[in-house]
Amino acid sequence: EKKEFFESMLGAKTVAASGDLDEDVTYLGSYDVIIATYEKMDSALRHGAPWIERVGLLVLDEAHMIGDPNRGPTVEVVLGRLTSSLLDDSQILLLSATITNADQLADAFGLRVVRSSWRPTRLVEAVYDPSESTLNYPDGSYDKIPVLDADPSVNLALWTHHHGGQAMIYAPVRRMAESLAESAAKAIGRRFKPPRELEECAESLRGTELDEMLRSMMLRGVAFHHAGLSVHQRRVVEEAFRERLLPVVVATPTLSAGVNLPARTVVIPDVKKGQLEMTVMDFKQLVGRAGRPGFDEVGLGVIVARGRRRVRELMRKYVMAQPEPVASRLADLRSLRFHVLGLVVSGVRSVESLRSFIRGTLAAAQLGRQPMERALSDAISWLEAVGMIRRAGPSSIAPTRLGRTVAELYIMPETALILLRDMRSVLSGEQDPDMWTFRALVSMCSTPDMPEIAGLQMPLDEQVPSELANRGISAVLRAMVLRAWIEEESENSIYMKYSAGPGDVHVLSEAATWIARSAAQLALVISRSDQFRLFE
Repeated sequence: EKKEFFESMLGAKTVAASGDLDEDVTYLGSYDVIIATYEKMDSALRHGAPWIERVGLLVLDEAHMIGDPNRGPTVEVVLGRLTSSLLDDSQILLLSATITNADQLADAFGLRVVRSSWRPTRLVEAVYDPSESTLNYPDGSYDKIPVLDADPSVNLALWTHHHGGQAMIYAPVRRMAESLAESAAKAIGRRFKPPRELEECAESLRGTELDEMLRSMMLRGVAFHHAGLSVHQRRVVEEAFRERLLPVVVATPTLSAGVNLPARTVVIPDVKKGQLEMTVMDFKQLVGRAGRPGFDEVGLGVIVARGRRRVRELMRKYVMAQPEPVASRLADLRSLRFHVLGLVVSGVRSVESLRSFIRGTLAAAQLGRQPMERALSDAISWLEAVGMIRRAGPSSIAPTRLGRTVAELYIMPETALILLRDMRSVLSGEQDPDMWTFRALVSMCSTPDMPEIAGLQMPLDEQVPSELANRGISAVLRAMVLRAWIEEESENSIYMKYSAGPGDVHVLSEAATWIARSAAQLALVISRSDQFRLFE
């Protein structure tokens, strides 16, 4: 999306870079504009990409991601490294609409704060009380809206549709997204006549159970959107919504965080996901999508309450609250080990230089320099103990062959240790090719680099070898999905057996390909040519 924008607006030679985190990225230097994921940029730094010193403007979008439990450490390390390696006349620009401790971030990274309250459409936040069918506002006023459906979220979507707008409902999990979408489709479909363009869009969804379910809903004016959908299915939904052909989309927040789909009304049916409650940051990010520039003068972000007392509580906890301060996640030991190894491999060879880098992070500003220096010492000791770095002098360190390989493959050190352990044990003695493949898949799915997939189900007729059961049901299930994909079972068969959508299979197969390629390189490090050939 950004690539198309820059090419059309500026005529600039633009590239979008993601995935293939172990590839040589020298070629990116021939472009005027590079749009990269955080991880791709981190990989470029590890590989010593020569074009980095020629960057004149660095824009870090969604800068509040520094506080994300998974990707935050990478964002922080990339920002810290680039602020110290770019030329003095380069500009660095962090963008976010929900950082309340911007001054602290600016101090930590040597930046200054520029604030703007401008918004293309006015945003109004409210709490909906289904018992009274009222939209309640922070100033104590309220609007009564008609009851068009028994489900509060569907009712708000219908009300928006009847007034010529589009609605986005955010469901915490994909099963709820599909269920809510079906409820909305039943209600809207009674009076909805699909335009010809929507019929043409929906017609491209053929072949699988998921296609049929999605197509049926779209022809009734509603779609669901989550990580289980294929790239094609997502694009069809997104394009239909952008072209105002679809009145309602029900989405999961995790996937939609990276998709620009503004709607007049954003509905949050529940702030709970399991035992956890949504953060104010997440709430503000979601309702911030309310209001479509060029079509809506006002965007409405609504949270649904269950009872009058809950209205006051949600108003106080979410609508009238400020987002939580962005908190560094770099103190997480697994993340710190990963990034310390990356720094050493890319040329930071003295312990004092590592300490100096850590002192300049947001983590040190928030948690204190001494605690972070102790965490750094722990990370160095652990990496030395597992053979990924070595002492090269009283105060200097260097990567081992294993450490360099792990860092350049861009896998977690723990991933490498799991793969190496299994290559030396359960995989080395397995003579049955099919069983070796399954054991290798379980090994890869036991690593922290293999993505988790929500909602997978175990078929009743599947048998799991007892010695693999201790790897955990999640690892075994993902391995089963990958085995089915390798054996070329159809998308529909995999979906019906394991509840793994084509999007899930794509994510797993991409990760498995990368981890298998990494395992092959690790096999060479320990001189196991037999395992190299099998993983290749």
